[in-house]
Amino acid sequence: MAIRREMKLHSSTDLTAYRQLNRQMSKCLRRDLRNFNTACIEEAIERNQGSKVFARDLSTRKSKLSKLKTACGSIVSGTPEILSEIERFYGQLYTSSLEPHTSVSNDPRASLIRHYSEDIPDVSLSEIRMALQHLKNGEAAGEDGITAELLKAGGKLVLEVLQKLFNSVLHGGITPEAWNRKAVVLFFKKGDNALLKNYRPISLLSRVYVLFSRVITNRLARRLDDFQPPEQADSRKGFSIMDHMHTRRQVVQKSEEYNLPLCLAYVDYEKAFDSVEIWAVLQSLQRCQVDCRYIEMLKCLYSRATMAIRVQNQSTKPIQLQRGVRQGDVISPKLFTAALEDVFKLLDWKGYGININGEYITHL
Repeated sequence: MAIRREMKLHSSTDLTAYRQLNRQMSKCLRRDLRNFNTACIEEAIERNQGSKVFARDLSTRKSKLSKLKTACGSIVSGTPEILSEIERFYGQLYTSSLEPHTSVSNDPRASLIRHYSEDIPDVSLSEIRMALQHLKNGEAAGEDGITAELLKAGGKLVLEVLQKLFNSVLHGGITPEAWNRKAVVLFFKKGDNALLKNYRPISLLSRVYVLFSRVITNRLARRLDDFQPPEQADSRKGFSIMDHMHTRRQVVQKSEEYNLPLCLAYVDYEKAFDSVEIWAVLQSLQRCQVDCRYIEMLKCLYSRATMAIRVQNQSTKPIQLQRGVRQGDVISPKLFTAALEDVFKLLDWKGYGININGEYITHL
């Protein structure tokens, strides 16, 4: 490295020799990194650890938050100042800014009616077993410290306790306090690592709640999907975003082939899950004719939701969550797309878009 540094500083350096040295250094770095990775994998195998363990050890992504740029443009680096800026940023992000909207005249959407079914079934042991199969091992536990491995190893005794808890929540509409709180870690995505908007908050949810959420999602998935149009392919059984990508590619190719005018616009929802209003989600569920007991249970969960963000072994004060659906919750994509479709129904797109066999494609 010292030789390379000297060669870089002197203008009389032989470029051929300099490039050859760079190639040699790159080759040595790749070899050393490969040897290091192999050693980590072998050590994990000897300890009978899973692939996630050595994948975490081999990760080169920087996760330590050492500095932040404040709203006024100054840089803070101390842990108390960083925590304070995080509290300000996410406190503002999760503060509701809109009042609940009521139906207007000529509203094309369904009326806001409370739907109640007398035959809503209790949560069965088979439902919990099925949901438990989808619970991934190796994921971080919530504040209660209960992991997926513990739930799976508990056997029938634990399943019966969970069944009693889930039915109490379902019919009583009151969620345990531990489910309302969540610990959050910040995961850097890309861009300037001093800007909080470039970090994704990852929730460490209670595994018991995640299991309950899976049970509820399995029950509501078909009803929510039935209220989605063919244009919505995200998080739907039997649909794939790849189909929409193929459709877009075909539209572009045919427009070029027949010299037809075409305009495409791409919309990027910044902080999509974090900015959706809870009242809008609950109203969309009513229009999807979801039983009011499911809605009341979700309303209770979100009305008391708080989070604390962990940074360098310290946490922020609890931040009240007035809007946004939970990151990492299996039901969140369903809730978001339900609210999104509720907005799309207000748009008058009749006669707009691309006419294909009498049907118009406006958005995918």
